[in-house]
Amino acid sequence: MFLKIMKNQVVGAAGLLALLSAGPAMATNVDPGTGSYTFQGSGIEVTKTVFGFPVTLSCNVELDGELDVDGNGTVFIDVTGGRMLPGGDSNCSQVDLQFSAGNWYASEQGTSTAGIPEASLPSPRLGTVITGQFNNVQVDTPLGYCSGSIVVSYSNGATIGAPSSFSFTNAALGTSGCTMDGVFEATTDVDVWQ
Repeated sequence: MFLKIMKNQVVGAAGLLALLSAGPAMATNVDPGTGSYTFQGSGIEVTKTVFGFPVTLSCNVELDGELDVDGNGTVFIDVTGGRMLPGGDSNCSQVDLQFSAGNWYASEQGTSTAGIPEASLPSPRLGTVITGQFNNVQVDTPLGYCSGSIVVSYSNGATIGAPSSFSFTNAALGTSGCTMDGVFEATTDVDVWQ
């Protein structure tokens, strides 16, 4: 009888220790929810190096995307379309954001696996920036074609309701001699965090 009581105490203590040592469960949060979102950027610079000389266009751009979360909390972001907006340099109307070979899709930086795992999401909600990349990016400029992956930083904003944004900071677009620089803000705020 004494051994049985000791065994129950040991099992109970082990269970309590497991509960106390377990970290808080993570959960992916999306406010206002998954769905379609549009981001706009003015003065987005697209630079193409031709014969060793960088040529830059400053354009106003709008991108449409889809945001979804799977059962594991992985966030999937696909840019499904985009267009040049009025304003910017006159040659911007000749820039074609191409989606014929599929969507631009987000992944962790340095990978091409679609999705941002829950553990890589910003925490806390505000004041945290996550760095990832868009893959399958294709842009046809008057000076040539740009394609590949591009590093991007995403922010939920400084306050709730402040526009979320993603930015490129002179980010190389693949190995095609192209870079992008600028900030895109959500037309409808969407915050993603763990």
